[in-house]
Amino acid sequence: FFVDPFNQGEILFPEDCRDRLIRAGHPVIGALPQVYFAPVGPRAFLARMLTNLKLIYLNQGDLERALAAIERILLVFPDAHLEHRDRGALCYQLGRWDEAEVDLTTYLQLVGDRATPENIALVEQLLAQIRQSKN
Repeated sequence: FFVDPFNQGEILFPEDCRDRLIRAGHPVIGALPQVYFAPVGPRAFLARMLTNLKLIYLNQGDLERALAAIERILLVFPDAHLEHRDRGALCYQLGRWDEAEVDLTTYLQLVGDRATPENIALVEQLLAQIRQSKN
C-alpha cells in the first residue's frame, strides 16, 4: 500500500494509483510497472521534497529561498547538473555574476552532449553576457 501525503495520508493500493493516473489524463495501458512502486531511499526522498520547495519558491518569486533549496539539493547530490544550471540562472538573476559563471560552466562540463543544443546555447549566451558585464 501507499500513503498519499497530499490527501491527509490517504492509503492507496496499486489499482487506486492507476485509477488516479487515468483520471488525471495520463494514458495507462494494463497494470502499472513495478518501477512506479519501488521504494525510495532517504536521499532521493529529501531531494524530492527540496525540489518541491524549490518550485514553490520559484512560483512565488522568492528567488533567495529557491536558491537555498537548490543549495541543499546539491549538498545531497553534488553532480546534479540541472541544479547547477538552475542555481547559475538564479545567481544571474540576482546579479551574483561570479557564482553564476561557476555554476553555468559546471553545468556545461557535467552535461556534455546530453543537453539539447537549445539549452546549451542558452547557457552559453548567459555566460557571454556575464563575461561582457564583467569587462
